[in-house]
Amino acid sequence: MFEITGLEELEKQLSQLERNAKRFDGEHTVSFDDLFTPSFMINYTSFDSIDEFVESSGFDFQN
Repeated sequence: MFEITGLEELEKQLSQLERNAKRFDGEHTVSFDDLFTPSFMINYTSFDSIDEFVESSGFDFQN
């Protein structure tokens, strides 16, 4: 016969994962400034900020 160890620890970790996942359930809002940080814009676009990008795009971001 053999002994299986670690199942209690696995159960604790899975419970923690479940609690963490529930925190992300539902709707969440993130501002453009938080999402498109200056470092992101500089690294991935030719603009220094999201405001500069929006202004040059010609799109209406109000709606």
